[in-house]
Amino acid sequence: MISPYPKSKSGVWPYSESIKEVYEEFQIWETPDGEPITFSCDPSKLANSFGANPNAPDYLTPVYFKCDVLLLTLSKVLIDALNEKQIGKNISCTPAKLGGINKLKILLKEKGYDYEEGIILWRNVQELRSSGVAHLKGSKYSKLARRLDLHNQELQKFFCDLLNQIILFFNNLITLIE
Repeated sequence: MISPYPKSKSGVWPYSESIKEVYEEFQIWETPDGEPITFSCDPSKLANSFGANPNAPDYLTPVYFKCDVLLLTLSKVLIDALNEKQIGKNISCTPAKLGGINKLKILLKEKGYDYEEGIILWRNVQELRSSGVAHLKGSKYSKLARRLDLHNQELQKFFCDLLNQIILFFNNLITLIE
């Protein structure tokens, strides 16, 4: 019979003596030249109301996520989560290899909705993800950045404006459906 490892080597609390927790680093600020300043979210390294680590950021310091992370999340919600099978059941024709955004466009068009602005938003999010966030930024991203005027505005403002446009589109769609 083969004996198991002792409980202390299981890697399971409360038996393991050496479980090392891993804490993420978050952006807490920026330098004047735009470089991110990060800090660990390890509670033992953060300041608190009881005087611990007075030179560290406070436990309640707001954190900032990179625009890339937000765009990836947005693309998952808007594009990857499209129920293409259900959309396909509700449109008159589904050509082979038609992507989700095109299926959505057909659905909205067949239902008589003003779809152009929404489809442009969906495509912009998809292009931002595929040309800049999910892959190395190259010439496609540069062209898209020029078209969207990304170089002449703060990314946070761009992202907020994009979200507001998406919310407006959804609100208009809800109004039309009701």
